[in-house]
Amino acid sequence: MASKDYYAILGVSPSETPEGIRAAYRRAVRRTHPDHAGPEGAAAFQEVVEAHAVLSDPERRRAYDESLRRSAQGRSSLDEYASAVTRAFEPATSAEFVIEITLAPEEALFGGVLSFSIRIHTMCPMCGGASWEWFFPCLYCGGTGEIADLRPVSIQVPPGLYPGAVREFWLQRADLPSSCRRVRIRVSPQPPL
Repeated sequence: MASKDYYAILGVSPSETPEGIRAAYRRAVRRTHPDHAGPEGAAAFQEVVEAHAVLSDPERRRAYDESLRRSAQGRSSLDEYASAVTRAFEPATSAEFVIEITLAPEEALFGGVLSFSIRIHTMCPMCGGASWEWFFPCLYCGGTGEIADLRPVSIQVPPGLYPGAVREFWLQRADLPSSCRRVRIRVSPQPPL
């Protein structure tokens, strides 16, 4: 199953020619290289290199396209969105998670407020994380030692993001753990005409 949209990373359509992919790769490298974008651009640069490695090799591109087709079969757009939110937490480092959201070009053009929820796991207040109360499993947390809570989050997406753009935002909320305060907005490339 494809976990990253390499076409969106390079800002090209799935029907792009190898020459077009090479040109998009060169533009993306100039934009994201750590010498130009600074150390914070290193993650985006690694994604660009990874996307080019897959899309420039005909065999790997064919396998990637097939995995995209398999993952898209039989899913409605609502299922796709729910699945994307569920898979939103990708480990960026051992202690940090990135919430990644992909927008259609039309949504990104006008900007607006994007609302979603983040699942936070906290220690059970009844058993103190021990999973047990005396000799019995804790009824409050079901014996897991933690409880899950959904925290609603809204961010302002600036208007005018172009197809293929990637922007990162930091959530400034005290009620969220520091490990899940980074949001990456990615704009899908323009669909082929």
